[in-house]
Amino acid sequence: TLGPDEAARFVERLAHRDAHRRAAARAAAAHGDPKLVPMLLEWLDEPSIARRAADAIATLTGNTIVGDLAADAPTQAADVVDDEDDALDPDDTLAWPDATAVRAAWEQSKASFLPGTRHVLGRPMSASSLWRALTVGRQPERARAAFDLARLGEPLFDVSAPSHRQLRALAGRN
Repeated sequence: TLGPDEAARFVERLAHRDAHRRAAARAAAAHGDPKLVPMLLEWLDEPSIARRAADAIATLTGNTIVGDLAADAPTQAADVVDDEDDALDPDDTLAWPDATAVRAAWEQSKASFLPGTRHVLGRPMSASSLWRALTVGRQPERARAAFDLARLGEPLFDVSAPSHRQLRALAGRN
């Protein structure tokens, strides 16, 4: 397991190559360190990575990219995906961010985020915040929370189980 500084450096190294920026954004979301947000904010103006960067910011801050934080797809977005093999855009289900609004939201909230501390959905990472993410997060956030809880000694929560089974397991925690 990488320490906080090592993990942040790893993400920054990934980010130096355009081909690895999507992976860097995902790693930044999983790591949850607010010191990586400035890098993600820079990418909001680049259609090829904007949605993934905004999603990483949302995972860290809890500010979902909807309403005022969302925007229509830029006109050049259709040309962004390399469709040599007609593959689907892996970010197709992610909202397009309003870069100005996302930056303003970060400016308003960044004082509540401690650099060097992992965060999930706006809260410092702890068993409590991970259980909250498992309960209210989107599926990628829930999967990461399940693995992080397992690293803390909890049994691995099966986020792919039928919903009624997951709800029963979550209700049994209260």
